[in-house]
Amino acid sequence: MDRRKRHILVDTLGLILVVFITAANAGERCGLQELLLDYFAERVRCLRKIWVDGGYSGEPLLTWVHKLKKTWKISLEVVEKMAIFYSIL
Repeated sequence: MDRRKRHILVDTLGLILVVFITAANAGERCGLQELLLDYFAERVRCLRKIWVDGGYSGEPLLTWVHKLKKTWKISLEVVEKMAIFYSIL
């Protein structure tokens, strides 16, 4: 069993910018924070908008990203899962 969690930052074309690997029991928010710190420390800082799934939601993370926004001018949007509806034809 693979006991790792991969946090991957991609651009809008799906090209990989950063991969950060944590232990499987590490939280998504912690992984995202480390991934972004790595990105801003080492790379061109052209990131402006971050879309994440519901696993990355939570007030502590939003507060942390809000602090980053002052320095790096980024925003975070949590994308909710779309409900899939089936209908009988």
